[in-house]
Amino acid sequence: MFTLIIPIYNTEEYIKDCLDSIKNQTFKDFEVLMMNDGSTDRSLEIIEEYAKTDERFKVVSNPNSGISITRNKGIRMANNPYVVFVDSDDTLNNELLDKLNDEIKENNPDLIRYGVDVIGESDDRRYRFNIDSIRNISGEDAIRDWSLSGITYALPWVYAIKKDVFIDNDLFFTPGRIHEDYLLMPFLIANSKKVSVIDYVGYNYLLRQGSISLSNSFEKVERNLLHFVMCYTDIVANIDKMNLSDETALIFLNDQHRRLMKEMAKSDYDVRVSALSKIDENTFTHDEKMLIKDKSFNKKSFKKQ
Repeated sequence: MFTLIIPIYNTEEYIKDCLDSIKNQTFKDFEVLMMNDGSTDRSLEIIEEYAKTDERFKVVSNPNSGISITRNKGIRMANNPYVVFVDSDDTLNNELLDKLNDEIKENNPDLIRYGVDVIGESDDRRYRFNIDSIRNISGEDAIRDWSLSGITYALPWVYAIKKDVFIDNDLFFTPGRIHEDYLLMPFLIANSKKVSVIDYVGYNYLLRQGSISLSNSFEKVERNLLHFVMCYTDIVANIDKMNLSDETALIFLNDQHRRLMKEMAKSDYDVRVSALSKIDENTFTHDEKMLIKDKSFNKKSFKKQ
């Protein structure tokens, strides 16, 4: 029923917990594509041991090529109707696949969203991505509702998605991009005929020190911000591929621009001003540029906008 795709690059410290959490699932009809992306630590050795003892766990090893290419290869290789993405330092709660299977048997959705706990390395809970259960809404309705509410949804590891949604619509992760999930997920959601949300919190996302999201290097933070802007402009340029009504498209684009301004507000003054000088001048209005250049513009002030 499920193909779990795990890109793996030098996560020997975490990969056993990840794979054990999958092996311990109460629902047993799955395969695991352990996509070794040129690891130089013991990751490959560890995953080969799992493959030896459980035929559902399969090693796919390639030279280092990045998470997008690795995930795309896994999607094409998947032998089951539903794809679930798992990061190699994260874990699943034991009943996730069972809960997903129950929803599939009852409603056969193209895409199912579930809850996620985001935690720090000391196991303290940071926050939870979870919304009320909904059944059998269209992808367009999901895009509209989630845009209006402003919830976080462009995360590949909060969904089980039919492989056909990727293949039939030629939708894949863009290589070489940070925020590749932000760029792809709205298109997958919009092109899903039927969407469900279950309120089961089934995924534990580990927020590691040293990850892109926590890096404080000026160059990395600026590159992160510039890639976010590039993804935003790609979304705008390709919105026709979402097949949205004019009303929903406007709601969606307004929300995407709001999220872009929020990303600017989260960045330090020097970073965002430097990034602004490298961004197409038509991305922001004159007033927005003045706001971005205002030293008092930050996350707190953005919430008051």
